Amino acid sequence: MTEAFMIRELEQADLPEVSNILAEGFSRHSLAFWQDRLRAMARREPAPGTALFGYGLDAGGLQGVVLTFGSLHGPAEARQTIVNISSWTVRPALRGLAAKELYRHATSADAMTFSNLSPAAHTQKTIKKFGFIERTAGQIIAIGVARSRGARRSIVPLSDAERSGLSPERAAMMRDHQARGCLTFCLESNDRLAPFMFLPRRVKPGIPVAQLIYCELLSDLIDNSRTITLEVLKRGFAAMLVDASGPIEGLMGRYFPARAAKYYKGPMPLYAIDHSYSEMIYIGF
Repeated sequence: MTEAFMIRELEQADLPEVSNILAEGFSRHSLAFWQDRLRAMARREPAPGTALFGYGLDAGGLQGVVLTFGSLHGPAEARQTIVNISSWTVRPALRGLAAKELYRHATSADAMTFSNLSPAAHTQKTIKKFGFIERTAGQIIAIGVARSRGARRSIVPLSDAERSGLSPERAAMMRDHQARGCLTFCLESNDRLAPFMFLPRRVKPGIPVAQLIYCELLSDLIDNSRTITLEVLKRGFAAMLVDASGPIEGLMGRYFPARAAKYYKGPMPLYAIDHSYSEMIYIGF
């Protein structure tokens, strides 16, 4: 018989046990790793109505956790709350119904978008039952070969983009991610600034690549992929890593199906790729 349990929001005082549970459930990372990542989470400012750390499964003490990263996205006049769900794990005695109820609770708020950016294959089957749908099925490692079309487009750093009219909320987002080691720049044309953000990664056997984590229109990437690739190369990265469901026109490389599929529940994100303020930034995957 399943032990009685309750689900509650995680608090600062829970963090030592949260670290233990995460280290048990995701043993490829050490206890010190999780302690460090939770300290980083504690410095976040979550979106209104979202938890700072996430939720816990309590049955005579904390027995399971799911981390959440709630943040505001989009333009000032149409802000969207996206809650990234991460690191769902429950101790063996309460796996099953109680574990599923923990996940259901963490993704049940109205008027919010929920994302899962790194679900394991067995997890994908479960989250689909909770209303998650696939956004992209894999990733492509590639370089861009498409030259910019039409009006001349150039790369401008964040400081110049702000002087050229980049909106305050986009500028703040890019500064935050730049401070955490991301590559940030804008593509400027005659009438528009298109922000891009990349997260440094390494793929076997240690090749540095830049993972695209923010792009408002996929056409910005496709139509200017050569210009963007040259900027990425200049910064020391051999290729781009891009979410996709197949090969992308304008990119030359290799597509990996069933790798790092992305799932969403609720209103679709406003932009083509937007993993800002997610587990990628605060945990590293």
